[in-house]
Amino acid sequence: MHDRIGKMIYKLRKEAGISQWDLARGIVSKTELSRIERGEKEIDRFNMEALFQRVGKSADKLEQMLSSQEYQHILFRNQMLCYLLAGKTAETKQVLEEYKQILIKDKQWDLPLYYQAWLQFYAVCYYIKSRNPEKSIELLKQALAVTYPEWENMAYEKANFSRKVYLCVQEIQLILMILYIAFCGKYLWIPDNKEKYIAILEKLMVYIDKQYTDGEERAKVFPQCVWLWGKICLSQGNAGTAYEVCRKGIDCLAENGSLSMLYHLLELEEECQKKLGKENLLHKVKEQKAAVKFLYDIAENVMPSERIAEFLFVSRQSEILVANELLKEVRLEQNLSQEELSTDICTQETLSRIECGKRRPHSKNLYGMLRKMGVERERVYGFIISDDYELYEKVRWYKRKISKGEMDAAKVLLDELENALDMDNIVNRQFIETAKLQEKLRQKNADYKWGLTELKRILNYTLKGYNGNVYRVPFRQEVVILNQMAVCLYMIGEKEDALEIYRQIFNRYDTSIVSNDSHIVPCLLLYVNYAGFLENVGYLDKAQQVGVEGLEVILQCQRGDCASEILANMSCIYERRKKKKDEELAEKCLRYSYFLTEFYKNNQNKRIIGDAYKEKYFDILD
Repeated sequence: MHDRIGKMIYKLRKEAGISQWDLARGIVSKTELSRIERGEKEIDRFNMEALFQRVGKSADKLEQMLSSQEYQHILFRNQMLCYLLAGKTAETKQVLEEYKQILIKDKQWDLPLYYQAWLQFYAVCYYIKSRNPEKSIELLKQALAVTYPEWENMAYEKANFSRKVYLCVQEIQLILMILYIAFCGKYLWIPDNKEKYIAILEKLMVYIDKQYTDGEERAKVFPQCVWLWGKICLSQGNAGTAYEVCRKGIDCLAENGSLSMLYHLLELEEECQKKLGKENLLHKVKEQKAAVKFLYDIAENVMPSERIAEFLFVSRQSEILVANELLKEVRLEQNLSQEELSTDICTQETLSRIECGKRRPHSKNLYGMLRKMGVERERVYGFIISDDYELYEKVRWYKRKISKGEMDAAKVLLDELENALDMDNIVNRQFIETAKLQEKLRQKNADYKWGLTELKRILNYTLKGYNGNVYRVPFRQEVVILNQMAVCLYMIGEKEDALEIYRQIFNRYDTSIVSNDSHIVPCLLLYVNYAGFLENVGYLDKAQQVGVEGLEVILQCQRGDCASEILANMSCIYERRKKKKDEELAEKCLRYSYFLTEFYKNNQNKRIIGDAYKEKYFDILD
């Protein structure tokens, strides 16, 4: 039951040449890790993410099924971060106390990563409230010592120290916040041993650059690290080095579609360009900065006001479903009573408490009931199902190639995936068949009506009994199929039916306790197409609402790569209203859509948007 994720961790650890003791240090015991790798022990979400991060990989490629009790940890942390970014320390302290009581009640207060996270939020809150840098650093050191008490020894390690030290994102964030307060904080405090701290930062930057080989995790910490290093270099009069490292951070964000720290890195780049006499490059940086600021303005969001909290505000692409919701939704669709579903698995009373979120389901019972209803999903899965992490990485690269119009490279990856995957598994078969069908539709080698029939057949592999009713929160790949079905319906003129698919999906998301930022990958696809279809049909107010909601989710998850497409849609919406204010917004939406598309290196969309801008406004954006 748990062997797939265990095998994945084991293989990644072995490939990286890391011992069990080094990987587990401070997070779980060596014995626990051994049991996890053998599939004898289930691993919780936060420990799994940390172990993946320590081998430089991202668990965001995997979809996770959590209990409602587990999901509340994410809600608490997101709420605290939201308050801290706005400088609301009183509200943060209240949530901190509530979260502490939950941790104590669930016997998780003494679990290293949970306790460390609580201390981390407490320390940041204290810093923002007290303006006491020395005490704040001591609190952050206390948090870091939970898993990595010897962190200051990094300053004395040789250049290849990364072979001995393995850090998760949470640990790196704590180190960066200590160094930020010491050198760049709002309430500056220069430590007596500043050379040691600078050495730590330099070694940390090298470590992330070499060890975090997965772009998604790298983008969570590398830009913050190089921004801090760049600020220090600039303060020492070394604008050339500051500019060089700044560009590395910006390239990391561009390659991975992230917004984290982008505005500050662009500010730093602009300052460096001025000092280095690169005035010819200033225009583009200013436009990119304005584009990021415009995203916040049009979504009616305020840019974060507390820089230290932004070290916690990272890009994320996790996908989460809550087990008790899934059980209930499928049971009701199949007209099963609680007694019928629970027979030979657990008591009816137990199932009732699980569905109400009052009891955490035992994994064996959960999977037993899901299989009884034909749902072949376990706790961790994805677009595909495999115990080879490399295949999940290939899926990500396949989708990125498709989004950028690099079809030949995408086809090579798809062929490799088909050859490597177990095609007897319906999830894998669904992914490959969908991808091949989409390719036929793109090349116009298939009729849309025929494609619609095929998509329904493929969807029924997992969304069994689908007859036009999305009766539960769909998995990632199911959203891909449903979206393609909506496109086919739209293309054959059945536009209201196409819109109904989007309404049903968002209705499922809206009635779930899981927020849309935990469905970021499928949601971005939906927001782009739904808003575009609404605009084409003439439902301008609804189209604008959906577009703004999409931008809000993008900002919550710090994902910038789809923002340009939503802005392009919104430009069309404002243009059709023909009011002076809306005409100005239409021009800005298209302008900043272009500069964001250029930043994220989507040359195909850049060309389309650039041509549209030239045609409408008789100007060339460059």
